[in-house]
Amino acid sequence: QTGATGHFDAEAGMPHPSLAPLTEQFLYTYGFSFLYRRKLFPAFSFAATSWGEDQDILKRVRGGGRRVALHRDRTGICLHNQHGENCSRSFAQTTVTLDTLRASPLGPLLP
Repeated sequence: QTGATGHFDAEAGMPHPSLAPLTEQFLYTYGFSFLYRRKLFPAFSFAATSWGEDQDILKRVRGGGRRVALHRDRTGICLHNQHGENCSRSFAQTTVTLDTLRASPLGPLLP
């Protein structure tokens, strides 16, 4: 609606000091960007919920002594659309220009 695009990198620090306690939560949120190994299942399974299922399973996997690897998106392969009716909240640290977005891997998908 606004056409604005922003970038957020939880490892770069939160956009406001009051949000610092939420850093780990942001690192292990937004499941559309996670890959899971098949061998985790059925020992670990997703909770039957429509909210926070990725945070829940990652917390249990980590608590069970399994390793979780995070991959920093340096090229723009993942996009979270804020459309005004999102259940989750997102914060941008920097503005991404349309030229930068068009030059990213998502560029060919843009109108």
